[in-house]
Amino acid sequence: MHFARHYWLIQNQTGFGNVDTADQIFNLTTARNYSSGADVKLHSFENGKTSEYPNIGDLLIYKRDAEDYPAGHVAVVVKVDKIKNILYIGE
Repeated sequence: MHFARHYWLIQNQTGFGNVDTADQIFNLTTARNYSSGADVKLHSFENGKTSEYPNIGDLLIYKRDAEDYPAGHVAVVVKVDKIKNILYIGE
């Protein structure tokens, strides 16, 4: 979660609320823009439920998986190649 928080803070001066595990980020409805003090509305989309590409800076939230991701996982979209249909992520 540290990378995602740091990325948002540096790139957008924005932060998301306290969560115990990474998978809980998916259920957040707002984040805070620290420059303006305003709440920013968050939108969640389940994998395969939208035809839109994510934007740079969007978060990919991995569900909990007892074996591989017991607390879930979060990654940041850092590049989108629509021609090759590839997302590049930072973790």
